[in-house]
Amino acid sequence: MKQHVKHQAGFTILEVLIALTIFAVFASVYSMSQGHNYMSSTILRQDLKLQELCNNKLNEILLNPPVLQDSLTLTEDVKSDENDRNIEYHVKYARFKIPDLNLILGTEDEDNSDTNQAMAKRIGEQIKKNIEDSIWQVQVTVVDKTNNRSLALASWLTNRKAKIKLNVL
Repeated sequence: MKQHVKHQAGFTILEVLIALTIFAVFASVYSMSQGHNYMSSTILRQDLKLQELCNNKLNEILLNPPVLQDSLTLTEDVKSDENDRNIEYHVKYARFKIPDLNLILGTEDEDNSDTNQAMAKRIGEQIKKNIEDSIWQVQVTVVDKTNNRSLALASWLTNRKAKIKLNVL
């Protein structure tokens, strides 16, 4: 008698487990990458919103600057946004400071007896004072209190009320 051998069609349990493991790995990698893409786009959207708000506030200050005086440098101005209470604006003003290059380089004038050098030094000091009185810096920081993200931009302001003096004699 002839024996008939049955060939079973289908997968063994081991083949099914291997296929499920491969599928699970690919599915988890795909979902993780999609989650990362979603988080990146959410952060980018938040940063773009902060940048737009910061640009708007800085342009508002540049178009209508306050009276630039030393009292502005004492405290940082903090205000909430009119439309969104979770947004805060921090505005800080500072005078422009020109460093003394002689102190930085470690070279001081040893002989100030020459009248030309003395006059040049007085002219330089007066120009430095005029520039420091005329140029100010403003920094605007926008803070989103819901996620503690912030963005800061800075620009230069010109003090239109500053008097340029040149008294060297």
